[in-house]
Amino acid sequence: MFQLFSRLAIGFGIILAVATLAHAASRIIIPAANASHVVEVAVKKSDYQGDVYLIRGFAGVFSRGLDQMGASLNAKGIKAKVIGNLGWELAASTIIRNQRTYGTAPVVLIGHSWGANAILRIAKSLQKRNIKVDYFVTFEANVDLPVPSNVKRAVNYYLSNSLLGLKLKQEPGSKGSFENIDLISIPGIGHFSIEKQAEIQKTVVENVARYFQVRGPNR
Repeated sequence: MFQLFSRLAIGFGIILAVATLAHAASRIIIPAANASHVVEVAVKKSDYQGDVYLIRGFAGVFSRGLDQMGASLNAKGIKAKVIGNLGWELAASTIIRNQRTYGTAPVVLIGHSWGANAILRIAKSLQKRNIKVDYFVTFEANVDLPVPSNVKRAVNYYLSNSLLGLKLKQEPGSKGSFENIDLISIPGIGHFSIEKQAEIQKTVVENVARYFQVRGPNR
């Protein structure tokens, strides 16, 4: 009996530690995959381009394809932030603050799994402030929420044979562009690799770059 309680206590301690680390990581905002510091700071008006967020899934562990896209965007001079899904409220409030302070600029939201769920919530928060989302990309969202009507262009990549992703829909009355793209035909693809497909990453990065007048080594 003592051994059973000891094992339960150890197991609970591990779960608590992982949850604590995941929560802490999710509050971190970084400009690229290998950023050395992780503080969200106000930007100067002259430096403000817009808001680009890539949001990872559960615990920030299984969505490293977003880090790759974030690094590609930063290489082009586009200041993209890669964060954990629990940081979505901070991201939303930062976007609202920036758009109010510096004026209308492009808003781009990209998310995988729980991060995809998070950007649905961010877009809804922005809708309440009459802020448009220019480009919105979900990879295997798994919450039954519609894409808000303030989204101008939305693409949902999903797998029709997956238990962890959904085909999305728009809110009634939406006028923005919207696509559900089923990637089931790609051999070996799954929920934890859908955002790591090189051709899809290239397409997403190129589409984001169209909203920004910047140049970089990969432009």
